[in-house]
This record gives sequence, structure tokens and C-alpha cells, in this order.
Amino acid sequence: MNQKTLLTVLLCLMVAMPMCFATISDESDAYSETVNGIEVHSFDDAIKIDAGSTYTLKFTLYNNNGETNYISISNATISGEKLGTLTYPKDLAPLDDGKTMTLDFIIDVEKYADAGEHDLKFTITACNSNDTSIVESIECVIPMTVISEYASGQVYNKFIGLIPNELSSPFDNSLFTAIVSLVVFFAISAVIGHLIYIAVRKKWSKNDANASKDSRSVGIQTMFLLMTIGFSICLRIYGADEVLTGLVTDIITIILIIIGSYLAWKIFKIVLFNIMVKFDKEDRIDDTLMPLFKMIGRIVICVIAVSSILNIFGMSLSVIVTSAGLVSLAISLGAQETLNQFFCGIQLMATRPFRIGDKVRLGTSQDVLIVRKIRVMDTEFKNWLNEEVFRVPNSTVMSSMISNITYEDDSYKIYEYIDVDYGADIEKAKEIMLDVVRSHPQVITDGSKSGPSFRFSSMEASAIRLRVSYILTDHELSYTVPCQIRELIYKRFRAEGIKVPHNIIDVHVEE
Repeated sequence: MNQKTLLTVLLCLMVAMPMCFATISDESDAYSETVNGIEVHSFDDAIKIDAGSTYTLKFTLYNNNGETNYISISNATISGEKLGTLTYPKDLAPLDDGKTMTLDFIIDVEKYADAGEHDLKFTITACNSNDTSIVESIECVIPMTVISEYASGQVYNKFIGLIPNELSSPFDNSLFTAIVSLVVFFAISAVIGHLIYIAVRKKWSKNDANASKDSRSVGIQTMFLLMTIGFSICLRIYGADEVLTGLVTDIITIILIIIGSYLAWKIFKIVLFNIMVKFDKEDRIDDTLMPLFKMIGRIVICVIAVSSILNIFGMSLSVIVTSAGLVSLAISLGAQETLNQFFCGIQLMATRPFRIGDKVRLGTSQDVLIVRKIRVMDTEFKNWLNEEVFRVPNSTVMSSMISNITYEDDSYKIYEYIDVDYGADIEKAKEIMLDVVRSHPQVITDGSKSGPSFRFSSMEASAIRLRVSYILTDHELSYTVPCQIRELIYKRFRAEGIKVPHNIIDVHVEE
């Protein structure tokens, strides 16, 4: 750091330090009185408090008169009406020489309290413990300003709360100003609602026939939303009493929450559908995936709406969240298996390892199951070979290895093993097997999939094992077509003199 920079920093500190000390000194002597040699101090010489909140005013008493004194508080009042409650210590309390005492005045201001200037007044009495005739009292007055969101404030008698009404009588009164402002708010709300309707319809209605109806609903709800806000402002423009303004505003706020929740639900549905279409190019949205997201959205919107309404009635959001957390903890401990199935169902629908109609195998089982229904708690399957129906918990499904046979398409690969004699012509057998497979109409040979192939599989104890593989056009044919192909291969082998060995068992009977 060079000398010029250091000098600048020092000068700034020299200027700031006296200001800081002056501020500290002023705050320390914000309020100071003496009663019977007892010093009364408070850092608050004036109070600013919001309606509906609580404020604690602290006084520190220091005994410097050499005797023990009994301190009492009386006649504590707040000027004005409908302000709230005042809590303070009323009992006599001894204060020894050289000791300090703290007095707390708890001011609980009502939600609909009158805004403006008020005074907190109370009397402090000090009585000498040795000579009860020595009594001294002082009256303390602390100015208090109540700030209310329901007060007219700066919007009184102003058009739409901005332009002062400077018209001549009889149009200079606040009632006329409020009526004109209400008409203006109605016009603005109608224009904005119509513009939102046009914008939403143009943006989202291309992919959903119901989106046009939802867009109109969004526009109308937006208009009502803005109108209710405008009506609340007009009450303040008129200069209505805080109690009336507060009650009407709370009712309007509840209506706003309900309308806003309905509006959010409509917009959520439109946006959700278009996002799903955008990310699914083939437009193959699961029947269960959309209801799942709708259910989650509905739960979130309802929880927010109910919490907001309860908050209007004085319930703290932190209390609501804490209560909901305790309830959730109790539910999670008592229903772990059920919750496990639920979240597995959400994961199953989100990851989509199979869709309705797919053929799958679960775990190590070779049974082919057809997916019938995917629910939040379980999945319904039907056995491919018969009409048996299974309902498997989603926790079991997600913990199993899932083999989806028809995930990409319905084609299915077959491996056919046939044993021939050691003396057989392998090239001839290969030619016959490939020719039979390629000639079948249900075997794919057009190059879209890998074509039929031959393998010299293994040399067994009494036979040579050959393998031919091919892909069928549909898994539904995986039982019938292989039977037909095996039959044709066997007939061609017999016609060409290729022997298929079989086990020979000699039975000796002892006498």
C-alpha cells in the first residue's frame, strides 16, 4: 500500500470515528430520567412498530442513592383506541444499592390497529426501604408510531393512488376519487386479461384442443385477480377505517389466493402438456405419467394455498411447516412400506422402463408378462401364455431386473439348437438350416435387422450341436414359428440322409 492510499484511509477513519461515537452517545442517552436517585435509561426514545406485530421496550434502572429501594410501575397506558395490549411488571421489586434492574414492556399491537402517532405512558415509583415516607414518582412518555398496511397513507384521495384529486367541489371528495379509480382499474384489468388470453392461446393452444378453453379461463381469472387488487386500493383511496379496510383486504386476499391457485392450476396443465409433447417426439405419453404430474402439481398448489390462507388468520408459516414436518415424520415411520411403494411408483413412471402393452420378464423368471396398468402403488401384468393377471407392488418391480422384450419394437430373436450325427455332412446341414429359415415369411431377411446366421455350437458326447439364429417380425410368433421351422428342418434332414442322433438305452435282465 503506497503512502497516498494509506493517507486517504486514515483521513476517512478520522472523519468516520467522531460520527460513530456521536451516534453511540446519542443512542446511549436516547431516554434518561432520575427518580429518588435511581437512574432510568432506555435506548428507545421513540418506537416504530408495525400493526400485527410485537415489540419489547426495555428500561434499565441503576440504584445510585445508597439505599435499597422498592420499584413499582403503574398507570401504564397507550393513547388511542384499538391498538392492542400492554404487558409490564406490576409487582413491587427491591433494587439494592449499586445494582441494576431491567423492566420489559411488551407491546402487542393488533392487526387492525389505527395507524399514526401514539404515546406510551407509565409511572415509575421508588420507595426507600428504611423510610417509607420517602417516595418519589415520575411519569415517562415514549412516543410510538404505528405503521399499518391498511392505512390510507400516501394514496388518500388520489386517482389510482398516484394522481392527487385537485378538482373543484363536489368532485374533490375521496368517494368520487375512489369510484373513478375503480372504473379505471376495471378497464385496465379487462385489457390485461384479454392480452394474456391472446398470448396464452397463441403460445400453447397448438397442441391441445382444450388449451383454448383453458386460455380463456386464464384471461378471465387474471382480470378478476387484478380487479380485486384494485378494489382493495380503492378502499384506501377513499380513506376507510383500518378495521374495515383490513377485513375487506383479508377477504379479498383469500379470494386472490383461491383465484390465483385456480389460475396456477390452469397454467400448470397447459405448460405441462406442451412440455411433455416437446420432450416426447413420438407423442407417446404414458396414460399414467400425465396424471402423476398433475397430482403432484395439485398437491403443491393446494398446500401453498391452504398455508397462505391459514397465515391470514394468524397462523405462522413456520408453525405450519413444523407441524407438517412432524405429521410427515409420524406417517413415514408408521407406513414405511406404503411410502416405499409410492416413491417406487413415481420412479417407475418417471424412468419408464416399460409402457402399457410391453412384454417384459421380471427377475430370473422366464415367464413373459404383458403390462396392463401402471399405478402409483402397484403394476398390473397379464401372463402372455394364459389369462392370469398379477398385481405386483412397485417396490418389488423396481428391485427386480426388468427385461423389456418389446421396448424398441415387436421383433424377437430366436436361437435354435439341433444335434446331428458325427458322420453328417456339416456344410449340407448348414445349407438346409439357413434355407429353411430364410424361406419362412415371418423371418426378417430384408436387411432392417441382422439376418439368419449359422454357428457350429459344440461337440457333445454323441452328437454335434448346430445353432441357427433368426429374428421374427413379432414376438407373438415366438412359439408357433420355431415349431414350424424345426419340423421343416427335420424333414429336410431325413430327405438328405442327415441323421439326428438319439439316446439308445440297452436293458439287460438278469435271471
